Amino acid sequence: MFYHQISRSVIVKSYDVDITYGNINELGFDYLRDNMKFSIKELVQRDHYFAIADEVDNVLIDEARTPLVITGPAEQSTHLYSKINAIIQNLKKDDDFTIDKKSSSSVLTDNGIVHVEKLLEVDNLYDPKNIELFHHVNLALKAHTLFKRNEDYVIKNNEVILVDQVTGRLTPARRYSDGLHQALEAKEHVKIENENQTLARITIFDYLSLYEKFAGMTSTATYDINTYKHLYNLDIYKISTLFPKSRKDYQDVIYKTKKEKYVAILNEIKDCYNRGQPVLINAQSLNVAEYLSKEFKRLNIHHNLLNAKHHEKESDIISLAGQKKSVTISTRIAGWGTDIILGEDVRELGGLHIIGTERSEKRRSDERLQNLAGRCGDPGSSIFYMSLEDDLLRIFGGERIQSIMNRCMDEGDRIEHKLITQAIERAQLKVEGHHSDILKQLFEYDNVINQQRKIIYQQRREALIGKNLRPYLFDMIADIADNIAFEFADDRLPSYEWDWEALNDKYFQFFYDRVHPDKNVLDGLTAEGLCKLLKEQAIKKYTEQEELIGVKEFIEVEQMVTLQMVDRDWKNHLFQMDHLKEDIGLRAHAQQQNSLIAYKREAFEMFQDMIARMKKQIIGVLFRIERIEPEDLVKNKVKKEPTVSNSKCQDLEKKKVKRK
Repeated sequence: MFYHQISRSVIVKSYDVDITYGNINELGFDYLRDNMKFSIKELVQRDHYFAIADEVDNVLIDEARTPLVITGPAEQSTHLYSKINAIIQNLKKDDDFTIDKKSSSSVLTDNGIVHVEKLLEVDNLYDPKNIELFHHVNLALKAHTLFKRNEDYVIKNNEVILVDQVTGRLTPARRYSDGLHQALEAKEHVKIENENQTLARITIFDYLSLYEKFAGMTSTATYDINTYKHLYNLDIYKISTLFPKSRKDYQDVIYKTKKEKYVAILNEIKDCYNRGQPVLINAQSLNVAEYLSKEFKRLNIHHNLLNAKHHEKESDIISLAGQKKSVTISTRIAGWGTDIILGEDVRELGGLHIIGTERSEKRRSDERLQNLAGRCGDPGSSIFYMSLEDDLLRIFGGERIQSIMNRCMDEGDRIEHKLITQAIERAQLKVEGHHSDILKQLFEYDNVINQQRKIIYQQRREALIGKNLRPYLFDMIADIADNIAFEFADDRLPSYEWDWEALNDKYFQFFYDRVHPDKNVLDGLTAEGLCKLLKEQAIKKYTEQEELIGVKEFIEVEQMVTLQMVDRDWKNHLFQMDHLKEDIGLRAHAQQQNSLIAYKREAFEMFQDMIARMKKQIIGVLFRIERIEPEDLVKNKVKKEPTVSNSKCQDLEKKKVKRK
């Protein structure tokens, strides 16, 4: 159940206990929402002490590459998505673009770049002024080449709804960010929703790292020992099962073509059905699941189909998978948290039989599927069917294996051999190693934004809880005054020859005041002396502001202004960081430089610029706060409250601070 469907009182009650159980994604979203609140009373989470994650490999490995993102509408048009989509449909594979399935990427060829430039009527797609066009072209290319309908997403109620790649469930509350979801909508010719802008973001691991202690549980951790140790600094401890395993795992069966493979699968299921042994078939895609369902209907085999379109009935369907003569088709790994109880006489028939229509890219996913049978010492069995046309063997199996098996196999032949199973495991190891490298690189990039987020959220939390902001604000005033002084003061010239008009204009921008030193002060005034003069006058003006507004009210204004300026600049910074990562990748490829080093350097500079800009904006607003007098309140029919006279601070005017 998602956050917007639950009342806040229920959420607070859930956290106001010693132990809170919840979905890791929603816990992370609650944390992000807490860091967008404007009142300490609206917070729901407490401090983070100890977290235990069930199915930890799903949390830290499968979903680790997908950040939790809260978005808001961005003021951008959607017309480009349809325009670029029409252009991409004119491109040809290999001539205009190439697809690397090992790295899940697609890129334009030199010929493709020329072709796109001609269709878009631009001279240079890589020109900085065309960066938005280039971004849209990449999104559309990804949408057409890397995302498959009924596998990665489905169309339901004229919407593009993502499919969870681990569970096979629909995730209507999730949307791809940075325009990718809009590119998919353009591809499928459904309504293109307005593009969203990132307001807050965190990875699941970064959220879990907030806890002082962390542990997890899973039955398949041993496949990723190196990842847990080197990436997360977590050790693995293996605990023996209460009952010995009695499940029989058969050797993989390999055919030359998918057609032959499916014929063999249907024959085995028909045999199990006639004997009454329950069967759970795992299909790697919605298309395969629906093909098998159609064939079962033709063969008069009663069955249950569990996929992304019927995920609401998952628990009911999967719980019956162990009953006599039960045939269940499932996409991905279904039934987490649901016990499969064997029906009467099923143990004598061999228990639940698991059939995999092909091997997964991950060994632990295959074991997780097998573990659905033979639970708690029950009998059971499993077998995987493959063909030379399956992606795993075709892409990662190696040309040597392909060549040997093609020469040795005739149509209808099947191979069952330990060496073949070992070859498949080696192919899976290649994929796992590749995914581990990608995960490591993503974490190195994400660590940059994570360190920045910690600083911003700490600053925001201090303002939210009502910590005395005065020393922090006075430091801001001093920094700005120093910068102005050293910009215009020149000790090589007498002070009366300094550009006092320009200095006053700059001073007025921030402190809403002007400097009028008398002749006695001007005589012998140095840059250091000017610093002191500007700071003293600014502090004096700030104190007058506090007295004018009222001490209690001004503290509330300080809090509100700080929160709003931090939120606005952080949101814009996240947007710029997204584009920096993409831009750095292109520049690094062209200039053969280390993209991570360049990213860290420029991200640091951008963050420093954001902090400096934020300080100036906060001070500029606070010095322009005015009290509306009672007679003005009656005249304008507004409540008595502090307000902002500067037209640039519209956000604050929308959320004025009421006097208590």
